[in-house]
Amino acid sequence: MPVRTRVAAVQMPFGNLVPENLAAMETVVGRLARRRVRFAVFPECCLSGYLVPAPERDWPAILAGVERMRELARERRMAIVFGTALPNEKARKLPFNSVLALDERGRVVSRYDKCHLMPGDRECFSPGRKLPEVFRLAGLKVAMQICFDVRFPEPARAAALSGAEVLTYSFAGFGSGGWKLPVMEGHLRSRAAENGVFAIGANCAHRVMIVTSRIVDPDGLDLAAAPVRRAVEIVADIDPAAAHRKFLRDRRPDLYPLSSQSRR
Repeated sequence: MPVRTRVAAVQMPFGNLVPENLAAMETVVGRLARRRVRFAVFPECCLSGYLVPAPERDWPAILAGVERMRELARERRMAIVFGTALPNEKARKLPFNSVLALDERGRVVSRYDKCHLMPGDRECFSPGRKLPEVFRLAGLKVAMQICFDVRFPEPARAAALSGAEVLTYSFAGFGSGGWKLPVMEGHLRSRAAENGVFAIGANCAHRVMIVTSRIVDPDGLDLAAAPVRRAVEIVADIDPAAAHRKFLRDRRPDLYPLSSQSRR
């Protein structure tokens, strides 16, 4: 019998008030626990708020919120990926736009800082300096990315080559650019299909969205998809054995030795 893991993508509204965001996240975790979800993915910066000027960040509330999320993961025996701003250890540097992965014991098992920043991001965040790592979470080999990262195929391919079975994408894609819906959703399906992995995308709920939350299988087909604008949690049971390497095996890198240093 296949060993399946129940995963969820959370499509929820959030603002810039950390206590309100945290309360909403706690409510969602409770609902997912009743649905026996083992692994949940939340949107980008859903704890801290998104484009908040660094001097206005409520760091005590954010860090306390991270600890509360660790408690929730432990209490509910649920692996959780969620987005938040995190301080930059370098003095006078902008914070990072990060995602944290918590295991079922509430331990932080991985962190990723967003590498590809949109123009608005650059006013509030420092860019990450490392590709997402591949790590084990809820019995799955996972790599995390954030929003604009989905536009770039290289990190997903690097993760797949390192053994990833699941790519998570946390989005804060809202407010303008509704025409991007089919494009960004196509990116999610492409990142899954071209690498033979599952993709879990979680966006905020908003009246104008650039991508809806969805869970995609290794063939690029939707296992679950959220409607536009609605706050909802979508759930699917996935079998990591379904992740495949057929396209990776057929690559011809001898014909396209792309240099990471070439820019145009």
